[in-house]
Amino acid sequence: MRFINNGEMPHTIAARDGSWSTGTLPPALMGCVTFRRAGHVPIALHRPPVGDRGDHRRGTDKGRSGASGDISLRGSETANRFIAWSQPQAAPYNPSQILYGDVLYTLLDRGFFTAHDARTGEEIYSRRRIAVGAAFTASPWAYDGKVFALSEDGDAYVIRAGRTFEVIGRNPLDEFTMATPAIAQGSLFIRTRSKLYRIAEAAAP
Repeated sequence: MRFINNGEMPHTIAARDGSWSTGTLPPALMGCVTFRRAGHVPIALHRPPVGDRGDHRRGTDKGRSGASGDISLRGSETANRFIAWSQPQAAPYNPSQILYGDVLYTLLDRGFFTAHDARTGEEIYSRRRIAVGAAFTASPWAYDGKVFALSEDGDAYVIRAGRTFEVIGRNPLDEFTMATPAIAQGSLFIRTRSKLYRIAEAAAP
């Protein structure tokens, strides 16, 4: 992996396969950058490339600000001059991870949910099943102390944010969906197979 320095606040990562991610650093990650390894990039240099969809073979690293050049971990390293921490089994295949407060949440494709401390990489809770048989492609979003996860069956699960896992609600749309919802101008847009929903707070009378 190579780090691309974008000026005063470097925040773009490119993997050797050409994939990349970028974003504004939230308060919990000031002075560092978080990125997810692509699904078929080796977890460590001594392991063979990964070509299957096993969630247990994808890792998440937290890079330090100011890094440049080759920042790869060597052998069994979990940190180095450029990497603050590494979790070799903490990334999904399709959904993006979400940082909410100081917690990094991971929604795995097969319906499991995990949480890690964004500062230290410490596991807050390990894999918890959201619902038996639920599969996820869309990325989660967060609002008002809750994390939302939209399944391929069209069920929007509501998970309490924090250090204890708890599913507190389910909102069925009754239609297949794989698209990640979009947030714009105070509204949430959800696309299912045949419909587009716009959800917003009612205007004050």
